[in-house]
Amino acid sequence: MVFGIGEGSIDIVLDNLNFSPGDMLMGTVKLQLNSPTKARNLRVRFWGERSVKTSKQHYDSKRHQFVKTPISSNEIVYEFTVTLDGEKEYASGEYPFQIKMPDYPEKKPEVPGLEVAAEIAQTLGVLPSPVRWYLQATLDLPKAFDINKKVQITLA
Repeated sequence: MVFGIGEGSIDIVLDNLNFSPGDMLMGTVKLQLNSPTKARNLRVRFWGERSVKTSKQHYDSKRHQFVKTPISSNEIVYEFTVTLDGEKEYASGEYPFQIKMPDYPEKKPEVPGLEVAAEIAQTLGVLPSPVRWYLQATLDLPKAFDINKKVQITLA
């Protein structure tokens, strides 16, 4: 195949997608390859990210004044990678894994009615957005596109 496209597929099998802080996430990476394939490694990456809004000031020559341009970016707040197997020739198969969820929950307003104010502040960019949690399995192919699968999970 050309550059790894069409080499096969990868899937992540989990018992559920909802976790609490400190839980153990257990799953299986399933590789379905068309033929034995040499790869650098097979890994699972777990991370949390949130949108952060900032602004950049620049001079607008048409208005003859400085203006602020909003900029949105993603910020990684937690990341953990586990290598399931190293460099070798891979065939179709299953690879179990487990990852301990971080112990800290997201802080949420405890005063009734502040949830709405917090959502408005997040929308306006005053507060960062809630953390989104992802799990990605990757078969790292040399000189080719990697075979990936990404799923979103809930950690609350």
